[in-house]
Amino acid sequence: MEQSVRDLCSTASGLVADALRCYQQAVDDAIFDNGASRTCSAAALASNASLEFHIEQLIADIKALQSIHGTLELLSAVANQDVV
Repeated sequence: MEQSVRDLCSTASGLVADALRCYQQAVDDAIFDNGASRTCSAAALASNASLEFHIEQLIADIKALQSIHGTLELLSAVANQDVV
Protein backbone atom coordinates (compact mmCIF):
# COMPACT_ATOMS: atom_id res chain seq x y z
CA MET A 1 0.00 0.00 0.00
CA GLU A 2 2.68 2.50 1.00
CA GLN A 3 4.65 1.84 -2.18
CA SER A 4 1.48 2.40 -4.24
CA VAL A 5 0.95 5.81 -2.65
CA ARG A 6 4.57 6.77 -3.35
CA ASP A 7 4.27 5.53 -6.92
CA LEU A 8 1.01 7.42 -7.41
CA CYS A 9 2.48 10.67 -6.07
CA SER A 10 5.59 10.26 -8.20
CA THR A 11 3.54 9.50 -11.31
CA ALA A 12 1.22 12.46 -10.70
CA SER A 13 4.16 14.79 -10.20
CA GLY A 14 5.81 13.55 -13.41
CA LEU A 15 2.60 13.89 -15.42
CA VAL A 16 2.06 17.45 -14.20
CA ALA A 17 5.64 18.39 -15.09
CA ASP A 18 5.25 16.79 -18.55
CA ALA A 19 1.97 18.64 -19.11
CA LEU A 20 3.64 21.92 -18.22
CA ARG A 21 6.52 21.26 -20.64
CA CYS A 22 4.06 20.44 -23.45
CA TYR A 23 2.00 23.54 -22.72
CA GLN A 24 5.12 25.75 -22.65
CA GLN A 25 6.20 24.32 -26.00
CA ALA A 26 2.76 25.11 -27.47
CA VAL A 27 2.98 28.67 -26.14
CA ASP A 28 6.51 29.06 -27.53
CA ASP A 29 5.33 27.78 -30.91
CA ALA A 30 2.44 30.27 -30.93
CA ILE A 31 4.66 33.17 -29.89
CA PHE A 32 7.31 32.53 -32.51
CA ASP A 33 4.79 31.84 -35.27
CA ASN A 34 5.21 34.60 -37.87
CA GLY A 35 1.46 35.21 -37.95
CA ALA A 36 1.07 35.73 -34.18
CA SER A 37 0.32 39.27 -33.07
CA ARG A 38 1.95 40.90 -30.06
CA THR A 39 -1.39 40.94 -28.23
CA CYS A 40 -1.80 37.22 -28.79
CA SER A 41 1.76 36.61 -27.64
CA ALA A 42 1.25 38.69 -24.48
CA ALA A 43 -1.97 36.83 -23.69
CA ALA A 44 -0.23 33.49 -24.24
CA LEU A 45 2.61 34.51 -21.92
CA ALA A 46 0.20 35.67 -19.21
CA SER A 47 -1.77 32.44 -19.49
CA ASN A 48 1.46 30.43 -19.38
CA ALA A 49 2.69 32.23 -16.25
CA SER A 50 -0.64 31.65 -14.51
CA LEU A 51 -0.72 27.95 -15.42
CA GLU A 52 2.91 27.51 -14.40
CA PHE A 53 2.17 29.02 -10.97
CA HIS A 54 -0.80 26.68 -10.44
CA ILE A 55 1.14 23.61 -11.57
CA GLU A 56 4.08 24.48 -9.32
CA GLN A 57 1.62 24.79 -6.43
CA LEU A 58 0.16 21.39 -7.34
CA ILE A 59 3.65 19.84 -7.33
CA ALA A 60 4.31 21.42 -3.90
CA ASP A 61 1.01 19.97 -2.64
CA ILE A 62 1.95 16.52 -3.95
CA LYS A 63 5.32 16.75 -2.16
CA ALA A 64 3.52 17.77 1.05
CA LEU A 65 1.24 14.74 0.70
CA GLN A 66 4.30 12.52 0.27
CA SER A 67 5.75 13.97 3.48
CA ILE A 68 2.48 13.45 5.37
CA HIS A 69 2.32 9.89 4.08
CA GLY A 70 5.86 9.25 5.34
CA THR A 71 4.93 10.59 8.77
CA LEU A 72 1.83 8.40 8.87
CA GLU A 73 3.94 5.36 7.94
CA LEU A 74 6.30 6.14 10.82
CA LEU A 75 3.42 6.56 13.27
CA SER A 76 1.90 3.31 12.05
CA ALA A 77 5.19 1.47 12.55
CA VAL A 78 5.47 2.84 16.09
CA ALA A 79 1.86 1.89 16.85
CA ASN A 80 2.43 -1.63 15.53
CA GLN A 81 5.34 -2.05 17.96
CA ASP A 82 3.15 -1.00 20.93
CA VAL A 83 5.59 1.80 21.71
CA VAL A 84 4.04 4.80 23.42
